[in-house]
Amino acid sequence: MQNRFPEALSIYAEARDTFAALDEPLQVAKVWHQIGMVHERVGQLESAEQAYRQSLAIKVRHSKPTFSTLAHVHSNRTLPPKPANACSGLLRSQKHRRS
Repeated sequence: MQNRFPEALSIYAEARDTFAALDEPLQVAKVWHQIGMVHERVGQLESAEQAYRQSLAIKVRHSKPTFSTLAHVHSNRTLPPKPANACSGLLRSQKHRRS
């Protein structure tokens, strides 16, 4: 395997800048992750951590549908089941027992 890590970092930096110019934040996040992997591979752990943090920060800012969906699921988990849902589940389980 060739150790072309400096070249890889240069190419990833160019890709990151291109995706940023195209306003593609999730692609920028992916490239930051790849940059982190390169730094980790060569033992530059602080640089790897910084790159991973950049990636994660972008993903958090631009993943609002995921977070709102997660919040919705969480809020529903803390509520008791709706009577109709509870009854239909009970009816389904009784049908399976009879079969």
